[in-house]
Amino acid sequence: MSPIIQAAAEGYACLASWADLLDRINVFPVADGDTGTNLRISLVPLRQQSSRTALPSLLARSACGNSGNIAAAFFQEFLQAEDRREITARAVSANSRARKAVLDPRRGTMLDIFAVLARMPAGHPLDTAGFSELSRRMQQAVLATSSLLPELAEAGVVDSGALGMFIFFNGFFKSLTQYTKTTPSIVQLFPGRLSLPRSWSPLPAASHCIDALLNTGADNGNEAEAGLSALGDSVVINRDTAGLKLHIHTRDPQQVRAYLHSMGEVVQWKDEDIAGQQYQPAVPDTRPIHIMTDAAGSLDRDTARACSITLLDSYIVSGDQSRPESL
Repeated sequence: MSPIIQAAAEGYACLASWADLLDRINVFPVADGDTGTNLRISLVPLRQQSSRTALPSLLARSACGNSGNIAAAFFQEFLQAEDRREITARAVSANSRARKAVLDPRRGTMLDIFAVLARMPAGHPLDTAGFSELSRRMQQAVLATSSLLPELAEAGVVDSGALGMFIFFNGFFKSLTQYTKTTPSIVQLFPGRLSLPRSWSPLPAASHCIDALLNTGADNGNEAEAGLSALGDSVVINRDTAGLKLHIHTRDPQQVRAYLHSMGEVVQWKDEDIAGQQYQPAVPDTRPIHIMTDAAGSLDRDTARACSITLLDSYIVSGDQSRPESL
């Protein structure tokens, strides 16, 4: 197994362990509390240590949500690196691919972390000293998100997607460089930026989050892109051999679906109600003991969150698909 694919599995494990926190501070583009969840679902193929050739298609089919689709676009290219010396070149092309997938790319998001990776020195395998410097630069990029987007500044948090990618790549590069020193907790690295005040309330948002996989003709991609931009916002379009993977926030999902049918065959369709996922302030947890349980605890995620219980994942594996049971 490639060390890069193994490192990606380590990065995924780190990301998954903080997914609940990422959900809690999810403010941009809408406060629907699912950035951590969507990243866990979208990047599951990395946990399975799928082959480089299989990853692009698996990631395209697994990707969901704004954050998941952007991350999938990046990793489809980045994880094609054959060895550590190819990492920077792949980071450059992966950064470009992820940015092109977003119709309205913004500073203050996970795209800033990808940009940091694209500026790594070319042609040299990253060592432990290089990892420390890269981690510092990623930390600075995450901290800067609080002031780059008005929504984050008002809420007093860092961007959830950017933090998720920081956590992932810290684990990824620690594994790849065999870094053995203890690194600071994200609670130490981002003090005062990891919780929303109870007085904060989100702005109204488009009511539906759509994820779809579209099988189009060879020349229909650009036309689909132009049409979707008029039907909603937070549009992400990722082209792959699996088809055209689309994400959009809209008030009229039936209009979007009809438009996609006019472009080609809708292979996958997922419609989630954003209003039902809007932020609810968490109950402060001041107890000296924190409870963690797996699915044997028979708790759904809403109950676990309301009781400040960490719900660990069991995985259901079927063929080449793997999904957290708690989702």
